[in-house]
Amino acid sequence: MKALRKLPGRCLLIPLLLWFFCCSGASAAEDDADKAAIYKLVNTYFSSWSKGDFLVYRSLFRQNASIAFFESDRWQSWELAKFLSEQESLQLEHKMEEVPLTIDIKTLSSRAAFVEVSWRLKRTPDAPGVTGKDWFTLVKEGQGQDWKILNLIFWFDAPAKSPAK
Repeated sequence: MKALRKLPGRCLLIPLLLWFFCCSGASAAEDDADKAAIYKLVNTYFSSWSKGDFLVYRSLFRQNASIAFFESDRWQSWELAKFLSEQESLQLEHKMEEVPLTIDIKTLSSRAAFVEVSWRLKRTPDAPGVTGKDWFTLVKEGQGQDWKILNLIFWFDAPAKSPAK
């Protein structure tokens, strides 16, 4: 045990770095293609919801996706089918537009990504709108597969992130 304590920190770092490079396995071109596909998914998520195209909107989620949101000072879960149904009803009843202000992608691997989006929701043409945040966990089942939403967490009135300059 004492011998392990004497090992320099670099010895422990090397296996971690090897694991990272072996497991990531994505080339820069694949990474760029994944990021482009993720941007497309996020923009499609917002545009299809705003247009009321719920056939497309529903197709962006995995069948077992989970939804959570912050309301009344606590986190709440929303069953996917109920979430999708209520989003469609809400949009049919009150035509609204939700636009992404910033999209920050952190690709975790060639099969999983985390995306943070600041957005503005306009409820009426004259209203300034409200802002919020969405956090997406996206997954890709395998080569040639589309990215899908595995998890969505959101809340209203989170401070909007100013665009990068």
